[in-house]
This record gives sequence, C-alpha cells and structure tokens, in this order.
Amino acid sequence: MTGDNEDPEVETSYQNVFDLRQRVQETWELARNELAKVQTRNQRYCNKKTRERKLNVGDSVLLLLPTEKNKLTLAWGGAYKKVGVVGDVDYRIQISPYKVKNIT
Repeated sequence: MTGDNEDPEVETSYQNVFDLRQRVQETWELARNELAKVQTRNQRYCNKKTRERKLNVGDSVLLLLPTEKNKLTLAWGGAYKKVGVVGDVDYRIQISPYKVKNIT
C-alpha cells in the first residue's frame, strides 16, 4: 500500500508529533539564546572589577589548597617562591627546596 487511504486520525497524529518536535526545537533555540545573553551579562558584571596581575620570577605567592581534614574547606598556604611561567595565568612555584609544582 502506498498510503493513499490512510486514516485521518493517523495523519493528525503524525502532524501533532511533527508540530511538537518543531515547538521543542524552537523552545530549545530560545533557551539557548537567552542563556547566552545571561552568560554575557554575568561575565561583564564579574569582570568589571578585575585587573590583570603580573608576577615576576622570584615573587612570593600564597597557595589556596584543601585542608587535610575536609577537602571542601580551603586554607591559604605559603609563602612560596614563583620559579617559572607555564601559561598566561599558570605559574610554577617551589613548595620546598626540592619540589616544584604547577598552579593555575
């Protein structure tokens, strides 16, 4: 059968599924666009008071690490010596005279 004599209810069901799929896709696009707007606005707000910091080799730095008792609690440690640069905001620090660690 080629489907010439299809039941009108079947055609209506197919049309409903097609319409639903199209509405879901449009809703997804709208949500994605709104999320991008909010993300841009939040990024501008967050970066408003930021400033770029340049550290030189030999500068002392503090390191924020989880505590031994609770990994969700953070504590500052240091002062450690910066011994190199890994990336734009990544540095290599010397934790002890024999250990060197990369930090981000």
